[in-house]
Amino acid sequence: MSSITRKIVVSGLIVSLVLFGSLGSGVQAQEKVVLRYADTTYGKPIMTQQTNWIESFMIRYPNIEVRAERVEGSVFNEKYVIQAAAGAGPDIVWICAPSAKQWMKAGFLIDLVPYIEENEALADMDDFFEAALGFFRYEGGLYGLPMDLGPEGIHKYNVDLFDEAGLEHPKKSWTFEGEFLEAAKRLTKDTDGDGETDQWGMGGSFYEFYAGYATYMLGPSFLFPFGGKVVNDSETECLLTEPESLRALNFWIGLIHEHHVAPPYEVMKAMDDKVFQLGKSGMAVGYPWDVDLLAEFPDLHWDAMHAPKGPAGRFTEVLGSGYCITQDSKHPDEAWLFLRDYMSREGLTYVWALSGSGCCARESAWKEWEKEVHVPESAYIYREALDYGTVPTLMGPATDEVLAVASEELELCLMGKTSVEEMAGRIKAKVDPILERAAEE
Repeated sequence: MSSITRKIVVSGLIVSLVLFGSLGSGVQAQEKVVLRYADTTYGKPIMTQQTNWIESFMIRYPNIEVRAERVEGSVFNEKYVIQAAAGAGPDIVWICAPSAKQWMKAGFLIDLVPYIEENEALADMDDFFEAALGFFRYEGGLYGLPMDLGPEGIHKYNVDLFDEAGLEHPKKSWTFEGEFLEAAKRLTKDTDGDGETDQWGMGGSFYEFYAGYATYMLGPSFLFPFGGKVVNDSETECLLTEPESLRALNFWIGLIHEHHVAPPYEVMKAMDDKVFQLGKSGMAVGYPWDVDLLAEFPDLHWDAMHAPKGPAGRFTEVLGSGYCITQDSKHPDEAWLFLRDYMSREGLTYVWALSGSGCCARESAWKEWEKEVHVPESAYIYREALDYGTVPTLMGPATDEVLAVASEELELCLMGKTSVEEMAGRIKAKVDPILERAAEE
């Protein structure tokens, strides 16, 4: 069955389920109920599927109106934390994993355990990955249902560039300081003979590998393989000046300034963050949810790879997000009804798997995504990577402020204006007081 045919069949099945109420009828309100649903923005395929699913929900429950609010991820958390602190939060709110602890600790969310216990069969909790649920567990409660879960590390490579260089495709046994670095050197070339490098061994988007959002280079995928950490487990002290962290940072920054196998900062920006997409780098940061975006580049022949190992082992950062009901909701029962429906097997399969985006929080939906035509041959590697995945050490209330400070300093280092040691020292000097203040609040 082709991908298009299968989508039509599954979509038709879901519409039938919705119209005939086989996902569970629930108790409908006697009066019109309006739910504020706050979500971030996604690519067009996901937005289309989401809109269709929400409309079908309102057909099933004509007494419930869902009003969606869309806010860019970079400002989403700040906007809705302010609303929640003022007692004016939406009924249902999207929360990215690094921000979940902040919301739960502040008491902004309601515990879903009572609802789940009353609706155990319909909630179908066993199908969720435990790691995805873990982001929303706090002091014995569960404060959200997860939507997605996926690895973010060195997980994709250009098949054609490897073949042209006569290189063996990446293996799970690879190490960063061994096969990975050697492959990166052989893949770095001046392809047009003008004396300037125009193909690199390692690259990605500015967002992924460079400063714009520091969680990547300062996260588990980059620091943990070398034994480094951005902060200690209690999030009270920055650890970037420790020997293991410095070794990690020197390795990654060294790809640019020492080995010259990654694009210089200014080149990356000039290429509009599309070095890998344009076929100009052999390996890059990868994750399941960019598969549908890479499909927009038909000349790109790529596949998934396992993250190489470092001296401290193999790690990849695992992140996700989910939906929660705020304490401000005047209609928590109806909000739960929507949340349960939206995060059902059928809901996640339709919205995520069949829109082309992987990393579903439910295993059943993830497996449906792996059958899609445009996913890479080795898409299963993303699911296998969850076995060595780890969550960021920095996930407390100070996360956004710390990353903003770190990004500024990291950008200077990427541009070659400061050394790794200077960068780490300056970040620590600025971050430790932030962490101390957050711990006291």
